[in-house]
Amino acid sequence: MLNTFCGSPPYAAPELFRDEHYIGVYVDIWALGVLLYFMVTGTMPFRAETVAKLKKSILEGTYSVPPHVSEPCHRLIRGVLQPVPSERYGINYIMNNEWMQGVPCPTPLEPFQLDPKHLSETSTLKEEENEEETE
Repeated sequence: MLNTFCGSPPYAAPELFRDEHYIGVYVDIWALGVLLYFMVTGTMPFRAETVAKLKKSILEGTYSVPPHVSEPCHRLIRGVLQPVPSERYGINYIMNNEWMQGVPCPTPLEPFQLDPKHLSETSTLKEEENEEETE
């Protein structure tokens, strides 16, 4: 669980404005939804003159998808911009969504391991590789 507000307010998930602890991937999925909305409409889903009004708009979930957006894309946006983090679509669901059919998706990178033992082993291996290259 994280607790530091980070990022730009227009992309911020509701849980960031509620000053809750949050799970990073859910916040990232929300921001992805905002970006998708912007890419297909040319506007932001949540707009306001002040950060306070923007916060209210995001917390209330008040946005509408223009009628020119296809129904599959509309459903994808709605599934990603769910106010309850655990109800948002996950990345695997998004990648396999009807709207994404035929779109090549890159292979995910291996998660970065924060284990200090792993980091020291990786550092030692890189040092050995560098020494071999300089010989």
